[in-house]
Formats: sequence, C-alpha cells, structure tokens
Amino acid sequence: MKRTFLLLLLCLTVSADIYLIHFEEDGGKIIYKDIFLKRGEVYYSLQPEEGYTIRVIGDKGTYSFMFVPPTFSLFDNFNGSYETPGGIIILNEKSFCVRVPYFDDAKRIEVYNPTGEKIEEIDVSMFARVKRGSNKAHSNADAVLLVVVIIGILATLVYFMRLISSRERS
Repeated sequence: MKRTFLLLLLCLTVSADIYLIHFEEDGGKIIYKDIFLKRGEVYYSLQPEEGYTIRVIGDKGTYSFMFVPPTFSLFDNFNGSYETPGGIIILNEKSFCVRVPYFDDAKRIEVYNPTGEKIEEIDVSMFARVKRGSNKAHSNADAVLLVVVIIGILATLVYFMRLISSRERS
C-alpha cells in the first residue's frame, strides 16, 4: 500500500503541463501547424550546438532551448517469431512535435531558424492561467465550491455517526 502511494505520488509530480507544437518540414524549412496543451515531460538537458531555437516569452522572463528536426525514424517489425527485424527510415518530408515547458504567464512562443531569423510567433496567452484571487468571479466560485465540499463531508460524517449509533442500540 505504501509503495503504491509513493508510486502514485511520483507519477503525479513527474508529469506536468507542456506545450506540444506540431511542425512539418519540407525542403529544409519547418512550418508551424498547431499547438496543444498536454500533460507530459520535457527532456532538454542535452541540446544541439546548432539548430532551431524556441523562446517562451512571459511576464517573468524568457526560457529558450534549441532543437533539430528528426532526420530518421527507427522501426521494428514483429514477425511472429522471437526475431525482431528492424531498421532505419530516412525521412524526406517530416511531421513532428516539439515538447515545450508550460509557463502559466507565457504570452508567446517564438521560433528562430538556425541563422537566427524569426520564422514563427505563436500566441499562447489563451493557455495562461489566472492566478487565484486576481479575478473576483473565480475566487467567489472557488469559495462556493469549498463550502459545498465541506457541507458534503459534514453530511457524510453525520450519516455514518447515526448509522453506527443505531446499530449499537440494536
């Protein structure tokens, strides 16, 4: 039980919100297609020395990292036996996603090509989270929800206390 709880706690802390940016590459240029907000992880401890740059710009500062579009894909093909033949597929036209850390104060994401020229600016303000207490309507709704939850817990406790006391009398 204790191990299950620790594993669940670890899973909840490792996964976080990320931007998933969909690009397509054709003829050496990447083209922005779409952006999503998902749960996941970002692994950018090792970055290439050259490549495209992504900058997440918000009120608290700028976060940037570099990436290169994929040039190949590994595959394996299970053929029914225990031998797993595989290989490499060289990609000429690519559709790929880049995982970008989520920041609740982010305004936009800028994408730069390897020469430093800005090639895309993506508005991400629609994904920004409102801080608690900064919006009266949100804080009132949160207070009402809290009161409803407390009343529900108290009602459940009273029900079980009456149930236990009625069984003791019988």
